[in-house]
Amino acid sequence: MCRKEPEHRVVRTRHGDAMLLADFMLTRVFEVAVHGIDLADALGRETWLTPPAGDLLLELLAGPDTSGVTELGWSRARLLRKLTGREPLRPEESSRIARLGVTWLALG
Repeated sequence: MCRKEPEHRVVRTRHGDAMLLADFMLTRVFEVAVHGIDLADALGRETWLTPPAGDLLLELLAGPDTSGVTELGWSRARLLRKLTGREPLRPEESSRIARLGVTWLALG
């Protein structure tokens, strides 16, 4: 349904902020992915992400060149855990992630 909307459609968030519909939808994918991981962990279930969601979030966090992040050998779920503070980063991991240019999102 959203694909039928104009490319530059602006929506208002529940806080009244204006943002592009595509960016808003990306925030929803991020939220569903991260909270889905939280639920799986809390229930002792295996975590999962759809490949398109994993690819989208990897590019969001690492930029268009994701080769460095994929070299870490982490699953997409583990990467999200690490970059959202759900799993601690060891100092050498923090240094390596900083060198890769991973974007730290303001979450809240």
